Amino acid sequence: TNETSEKNATWKQRFQELEMFKFQNWHCDVPQKFEENPSLGAWVARQRVQIRVWEEKYQGRTERGHTLSGKELVIWERVERLKDVGLEPSIGKGSFGKRNGLLLTSKNAKDWENQFANLLRYRGIHGNCDVPTQGDAEFKSLGRWVSSQRKKYRKFIQHQQGGSKDLHERLKRLDEIGFKFFIGSGRSQRKMKSAAPFTY
Repeated sequence: TNETSEKNATWKQRFQELEMFKFQNWHCDVPQKFEENPSLGAWVARQRVQIRVWEEKYQGRTERGHTLSGKELVIWERVERLKDVGLEPSIGKGSFGKRNGLLLTSKNAKDWENQFANLLRYRGIHGNCDVPTQGDAEFKSLGRWVSSQRKKYRKFIQHQQGGSKDLHERLKRLDEIGFKFFIGSGRSQRKMKSAAPFTY
């Protein structure tokens, strides 16, 4: 029906807004009263409830081989997408830290700092930050992380005006240790390098 199509379109729009919020802030914890986008804050609160309801009512059924109905399948797909993007079903007390005026989950901040330290260790061993993204079991996790940083940089160039101060700081720290945001050389590398100076 038209109503269902409109609801699906609205859900997809809010999900895209959540992805952008995460890109800018490195977490999915949108305040319920989010002044910049009140609809997103309220939507995220409802999605948390949806995840909790799903886990309580349906999680066991799917594990036991229960066949999902059409509506259940839609809910399951949405819950999986929300989990994949990093939305937690609830916000625990004391799980936040504040840095440069931005609210960050302590886990996300800690994970980034740990991987940055691993990157420095890699540079100390190999003399560069060119961590292989495949093949090296010892640095497999770090390889995935550096790949994600390059993706964030590319998005940053596309949406430079929306980049948060914390994002600028992290990209600048990577730049200062010689991290290559683009795998290449010559004109392409120089073009990427000059596309987004890390100043604010």
